[in-house]
Amino acid sequence: MNTTLINMNQLDSIRSTNTIPILQGYIATYLNKHEHDTQIIDDLQDAPLTLEDLNRHMQEFRPKLVGFSGYHYLMERIRFFARFIKEYYPETKLILGGPQSLFLPGDGLKDLQDFDIICNKGEGELTTLNIAESLKSGDSFYNIPGISFKDNDQIITTNRPDCLPQDLDIYPSPYVQGVIDLSMKKTACIFTSRGCEHVCNFCVTPLFNNMRIRFHSVDHVLEEMQYLESAGMDSLWIGDPNFTAYRSRTVELMEQKINRGIRIPFWCQTRVDMVDKDLLKLMQKAGLHCIGFGLESGSDKILNTMHKEVSISRFHEIVTYAQSLGINVELFSMYGQPGETYEDARKTISIVQKYDIPIYANSCAQQLQLTCGSMYGKDPEKFGFKVSDKYIPSYLSFWHEYETDCLTRLDLRKIQAAWVLYNKETEFNIENCINIFHTVDYILEHKEMLKEEKRLYEYWLYLGSLLEDKETMMQCIKNFRKNISTDKKELTKLLKHADMYSVSDTVQNNSRVIIFCQYEGQYIPEKHYLKPGLNDLRYKIQKGTLLGMKVNESVKVTLSDGQGTNVIISVLRIFNKVKIKDVKQLDKNHLWHDYNFISYKALEQSSNELLLFLTLKSIPYSQFAGIPQVLLNLVSYYTKIHKFSEVEKCYRGMLLIPHVAYKVAETFGDIISYAGKHEEAIEYYNKSDVTEHVLIKKAYSYVKLNRHEEAFNILKNISKKEDMLYCEVMLECLHNLSADNIDEIRALSHKVVHMKVQKILENSTLAVNLKSKVASNVRA
Repeated sequence: MNTTLINMNQLDSIRSTNTIPILQGYIATYLNKHEHDTQIIDDLQDAPLTLEDLNRHMQEFRPKLVGFSGYHYLMERIRFFARFIKEYYPETKLILGGPQSLFLPGDGLKDLQDFDIICNKGEGELTTLNIAESLKSGDSFYNIPGISFKDNDQIITTNRPDCLPQDLDIYPSPYVQGVIDLSMKKTACIFTSRGCEHVCNFCVTPLFNNMRIRFHSVDHVLEEMQYLESAGMDSLWIGDPNFTAYRSRTVELMEQKINRGIRIPFWCQTRVDMVDKDLLKLMQKAGLHCIGFGLESGSDKILNTMHKEVSISRFHEIVTYAQSLGINVELFSMYGQPGETYEDARKTISIVQKYDIPIYANSCAQQLQLTCGSMYGKDPEKFGFKVSDKYIPSYLSFWHEYETDCLTRLDLRKIQAAWVLYNKETEFNIENCINIFHTVDYILEHKEMLKEEKRLYEYWLYLGSLLEDKETMMQCIKNFRKNISTDKKELTKLLKHADMYSVSDTVQNNSRVIIFCQYEGQYIPEKHYLKPGLNDLRYKIQKGTLLGMKVNESVKVTLSDGQGTNVIISVLRIFNKVKIKDVKQLDKNHLWHDYNFISYKALEQSSNELLLFLTLKSIPYSQFAGIPQVLLNLVSYYTKIHKFSEVEKCYRGMLLIPHVAYKVAETFGDIISYAGKHEEAIEYYNKSDVTEHVLIKKAYSYVKLNRHEEAFNILKNISKKEDMLYCEVMLECLHNLSADNIDEIRALSHKVVHMKVQKILENSTLAVNLKSKVASNVRA
């Protein structure tokens, strides 16, 4: 019997270790071992699964069972694909497994109308095999432990398995068996054990595994390591919850790895009370290059509350020793624990910084997730959580829909904003002019929450100088004086973060140079720093062969990319760095520039948002008459940097353009709404024609502002009840205003998913073929 498993990850790329389908790989390998042909298909950030791809797979492979591995953030996307499969391949059984399904109540199937089975208490490999065997033989699911399933109009939940396999070697390696494709990967993910013996209140892992740890044999692990090393992997990511739980086994594994000459380095995670100095030395010798510890909180009080059973002093001892050996350390942490204050959460950031650990990826905290099955999730009120009273579909947990006894929703947002502020990714993006407008928007949106953080003002001033926006810079300085310090020395330190220039005629090392690049060979993003079209080289970037060049001069450069690619570089403008020591310097005209020297043709061939903005804002609005779309780009940028007075000027300019005036207000509302500025969007919708289409958009903005009553009052008088946006907004209103109206909510939710599928199919070549397939299904 054929089974398909869908590997979904919309956060990471095809090259990321995180997109390796390790869970699906184990299941597929186990099914193949028992003569059930199984295939894995991907749905990834940069390689999304399309309905055309899925339909082709369904027709060619004809699976009788399709399995989804669920995560909270993926559930709506999972429902989308499930709706497609059930609509056009209704005989196919759909199963939900993965982390989201653990301890999920059987009632989840009432909201998951297209699913047949939830694997909520059983191990994925055994449970999926039992289901496949039952489908093949025609037996019922009643005797399969650890699932909830539909039987006509009933939902049946079977008993939990009596025990889980202690010897994990019954599950063959998906790598050694060739099930997982590693062609795009450099790091492979492996598991040497499953389970945990410590019951932290926020975690489901020990409860699912009956507070036991189950292992692969040392020989199995070494064989897998050796295979992956020979397959060309650069390193391993060992995903065990507590890799060093049993010291003697860890010692044996490390010594055998060394003795067998398996040199591949590895990352692992464990607890600080499960390692010691001698063990860390041995692990480092065996190839440990990075280790992750569950810090969770920088407060001993909060660690005790969550039942973590470790101390901050133990963290200090182990972290500093690991670092002394040259081992990189990551610290997992979270916020939103019962009894935790903002000051406690802020202390966690300080501890991570104290050890000079970059706040990034694993070392960037996340909000505690109230999941089904954890001690907190079983009885939130007992632990001081105040959960939302809105309707939450039964296939979801409360997740982030809560406040605590000490933290309001606003407090939780403030903590998250602080972690983002100190995140290395934020710093990297700012230093490299990546996602500039998104970052400016984030800084301005959270400036009140973060007003006590010096870094806020350093970023704010720097970004304002990039935008060459004096008003933004002066607003930053004013707020700095109000909230941080009026001391002249402190202000001088802040001004060092301004990136200001005056026009020059010759390229020097401290110059900023705007160039245009034309590739004679193929541009490869992974290899080539310079992008085709416009590039803005700031003073921190080495100028190399550009030194001494003047405006309008060009040079052909052969890149050291191993392919001898040539690029022709033309110098368009040169600036020299100006140090800002006093606020009065910002009044000097030579620091503010006109970018009319950049042609629109050059902009069209480029992807530099900052230069596009600087050029567009240099053009008088009267010149946009023939190119209104370009003016709308400027509106989008001004919205993101909260310059609504400039947005209004653009609006008045657009009203003067013939043939578009009647749509201007609605279009501005759409752009501003898309940028997440819903108060301002409503203002422009109010200026627009009062059509039902516009009213639905206005209701959408009210919903985004959590003003559900106002949204509902608009929608109840709308006749376009088959409009998809109407249905989505009404669904949100019902979730928040009519949580007891469960049947209506479920019906509308199912309708919305169906409409989304049909909308994608509208312009697809699949549509005609699928309609005939549905007709034949109905006749059958």
